[in-house]
Amino acid sequence: MFSSLSPSSVSRPSPERRFSSLLRRRSVAALVDQVMVSGLNFLTGVILVRGLGLANFGKYAVAYAILLYANSLQLSFVTAPMLSIGPLQEPGRRHMYLEGMYAVQVLSSIFLLTAVAVFGLVATLFTRFFDFPFIVAFACCVGTFQLQDWLRRYYLLQRRGVSAILTDSISYLGQVILLFLLWHANRLSLFTTFVAMAVTSFGGFLMGPFSGELKLRGQHLRMAWQESTAMARDLVVANQARWFGIQGVLIIATNIVGPPSIGGLRATQNMTGPMNLALLSLDNVVPARLSEELYARGVESAYRVAKRATIVILKASTVMVPVIIFGKPILRFIYGPEIVPFYGAMIIQVFNILLSAVGRMQFYFFRSVQEIRPVLVANIASAIISVGIVFPLGKTLGPLGVICSSTIGQLVIVGVLFSYWMRHRTRLLAGNPLRAPFANHSSVSCCETLNDEVSRGEGSALSCE
Repeated sequence: MFSSLSPSSVSRPSPERRFSSLLRRRSVAALVDQVMVSGLNFLTGVILVRGLGLANFGKYAVAYAILLYANSLQLSFVTAPMLSIGPLQEPGRRHMYLEGMYAVQVLSSIFLLTAVAVFGLVATLFTRFFDFPFIVAFACCVGTFQLQDWLRRYYLLQRRGVSAILTDSISYLGQVILLFLLWHANRLSLFTTFVAMAVTSFGGFLMGPFSGELKLRGQHLRMAWQESTAMARDLVVANQARWFGIQGVLIIATNIVGPPSIGGLRATQNMTGPMNLALLSLDNVVPARLSEELYARGVESAYRVAKRATIVILKASTVMVPVIIFGKPILRFIYGPEIVPFYGAMIIQVFNILLSAVGRMQFYFFRSVQEIRPVLVANIASAIISVGIVFPLGKTLGPLGVICSSTIGQLVIVGVLFSYWMRHRTRLLAGNPLRAPFANHSSVSCCETLNDEVSRGEGSALSCE
């Protein structure tokens, strides 16, 4: 594979070593950034539970689930293609592609902000669950949250960890400070909560255009969109089904167990922070790493990357043992006595997050090898089963039944994808890892880009060991 290297390039550090060094720096930056974000999100949850009360925090959880639906669309059409395609392109073309994706993200945020506002305002004609001022604040939050989220992933993709940490500090630390001040001034409400989130998210995003590095240019938008739509079409159904099996169940359960119980479930979910930390930090590294490894060394090597990431998650789950053992006093100290009855649900949440994390690594692997069909089947089956059993389990077991239905859905995803891998492993390992499924006829293929980089001694190949 490396026979085309020139004699002068032999003395350079091997592509494997140079990329491994870069990956370590990117992984450390992603971990530091995610530690900060997870810690600040935890503080946000504590402030909101104590400041809003359990019933209003349950409404917040429902609204946040809707925000995550918008994020699932962003993941399908913008983030996932960018993280998978971007690392495979040569620097000049990558810059054009990322500028194009920047324009796509801005238009996407404007569209989602408008759509949420319109649908929310129409919904106020039929229900008073949320009022008019809240809908406006929430719609703005959806748009600005996605802009800032895209910028942090852009910085991590470009291996600019300090910039990612800075934009997240503006957004998440600013959010905690504003919410704390509102709580202290007795002005904290659902409306002011999402106003604060919208303002701080937009402040974090402004770091990108104000730095002068990102420019909103429309000439690369079409190229970036064309390269990303093939993957987006496959992912959008899977991501929506996945959302419905987790967050959709939560929204449906609101009518079964009531907003206070949903608030309690959301609060106990915050207690799984260490596991979420491992998952989310890997989210910023694994997709790009799998793509690089697949095209440099093949399917089997990419599988080892996903396997090792899963092992990291399993090891991280052991930090939850003390939380489980001392869960009741911890819940009482952090949130107050009204959350203690949700201790059993918190234990189930641990297994839910663990299964979700394993399923996420499987999803990344199958996405990288362009085997989207099993992902679709697994997520649709999970959504159908979770929604089908949430009503009887919720009626019988209350909040514990709600989280059990979601956990069973996550187990279905892991089981279906593992079964598919065992049945098709030989075929997948025999596949040609140097095909370029994302390229269109008018663009340079990922394969050509990789070969060009290798011929200049700049290829990216990662050792899994």
